[in-house]
Amino acid sequence: MRALVLHWLPLERFPPAQNLLRVAASDKRFSMQCCTTFEDGSRDRFEVDGVRIRRTGFPLGRLARLRRLWRFLLFPLMCVWVAIRHRPQVVLYYEPHSALAAFLTLLVSPRARLLIHYHEYREPAHYRDRGNLLARIGFWLESLWLFRRAAWISHTNADRCRLFLQDCPAVDSRILRSLPNYPPACWAARARQVRTGRSGAVRLVYVGAVSLHDTYIREVIRWVKSRPADELTLDLIVHSMDARTAEFLQAEQCASVRVVFGGVPYDQLPEILAEFDVGLIIYRCTTTNYVYNAPNKLFEYLVCGLGVLYPQQMLGVAACRQAATGQRVRSVCYEQIDSLDPACLPRGTVAAEDVDCTSESVYGPLLEACLVD
Repeated sequence: MRALVLHWLPLERFPPAQNLLRVAASDKRFSMQCCTTFEDGSRDRFEVDGVRIRRTGFPLGRLARLRRLWRFLLFPLMCVWVAIRHRPQVVLYYEPHSALAAFLTLLVSPRARLLIHYHEYREPAHYRDRGNLLARIGFWLESLWLFRRAAWISHTNADRCRLFLQDCPAVDSRILRSLPNYPPACWAARARQVRTGRSGAVRLVYVGAVSLHDTYIREVIRWVKSRPADELTLDLIVHSMDARTAEFLQAEQCASVRVVFGGVPYDQLPEILAEFDVGLIIYRCTTTNYVYNAPNKLFEYLVCGLGVLYPQQMLGVAACRQAATGQRVRSVCYEQIDSLDPACLPRGTVAAEDVDCTSESVYGPLLEACLVD
């Protein structure tokens, strides 16, 4: 089966998309190619044996206007060229940003089966915001034609599926699926080789983008620094931040607060996370998208044996709590975190045998959907 994945945003920012390509690459029934973009100056580019990944430059805001316009145009042109050469039987695209490229691709591959997946939920008003022209065009094409053409549409959890269906009632609910952001099956075993029972200071970790405006990073750091370093420590593995947040983090580093600027490669995370006790989710949840979010870091923390703290207003995490992991996943009011006793934190386990969530298990049905006539 010849398949083509269209992912307008740089693939390196989206581990779930990387995991899908890994799973597909191990399935000999597929001959897969992927079209995406790259950011100038990015250190590592994701590659996987068995999938040919083609890239054009991402139109960063700092580029000259004509150069940005050229990059906006070059991506869909590349997708059409690959479709002509590859003759895909299946086209999967991510996010409305890729919809224009998918539309043009289907013009040259009219018999291809269409699948759509969304990393995020977007309220209808989002498309009217300044700077969202590409997504607005994509959503228009989706509403006009692509939704009716699709054989599969998925969001990351049931709540987002429900909200999406409310916004787009013309979508056939029978093709709508929930596709969680689970890590690879090997992560639990790799973490278990490193993880040991520990006492002493509770070691907190946060992995991901951070912002003074959109996360509770200031409150968390203030809380950690109010405690002795032999009681509580915090490591921040940060791959993205604005200049103001970077300046703040530089100034706040101390014996109990350490920052890894630039992050670490995704594939190294199991062994790194296994050294910690509690993983943090610190989004402020100022949008519906984040309220109904169960981020990939939730499952990455859990399969590596960590306990998890998340903001109490994040209903997407609350909906994912299972009886087996309930004691390891705890909501917290970050505005009042100073009153939280570190001794009461959910420290996790040596072996995460109570968590059964792997990318192989959730992407299997999607690959099977590609094969249906």
